[in-house]
Amino acid sequence: MILNIVLWELFKRLIRPQTLTKLISKYGEDRLRELLAETAEERGEAGIRDFAHDVDLEEDSKLNGTWSSGFNSSNIDRIRWISGLDSTGTMEVQFLNGSVYQYYDVPQSVFLDFWNYAGSKGKWFWQHIRGGSAKTSNYAYAKTGAGVTSHQLRTKDSGYVSHYSKARR
Repeated sequence: MILNIVLWELFKRLIRPQTLTKLISKYGEDRLRELLAETAEERGEAGIRDFAHDVDLEEDSKLNGTWSSGFNSSNIDRIRWISGLDSTGTMEVQFLNGSVYQYYDVPQSVFLDFWNYAGSKGKWFWQHIRGGSAKTSNYAYAKTGAGVTSHQLRTKDSGYVSHYSKARR
């Protein structure tokens, strides 16, 4: 069955543009239209609305602050997103050795790119978050978790700031 043009346009209006782009890159536009046509055949317009809602909820679940794991990385155990102001937040990363770091003011789009598109999570993290250097980082960060007694923040240029609140001014 070919998806009705009106239902395709409805779906495109219901779903976030970045989610639509992700779905098209994952399935291809033709296969996505087939899936939507099957849904429309079974449930009509309400099915298309539910499908769009469910896909957006799945995307939102990545941003709810819950630890996510299982990416088969040789270095990263799990990650989570902690919402911040506007479209930035804190990306928290736990490495396989147990250490946990928080990277501050990371754009939500960068976190989702890491989650959705990074083939090698460790390589992508090194290039896009750490900036390809052990001495600098693209984002301010701090080590957190058990055994950490300092509240020092390591800034992008390797300088230290006593407390994170001073860096946020």
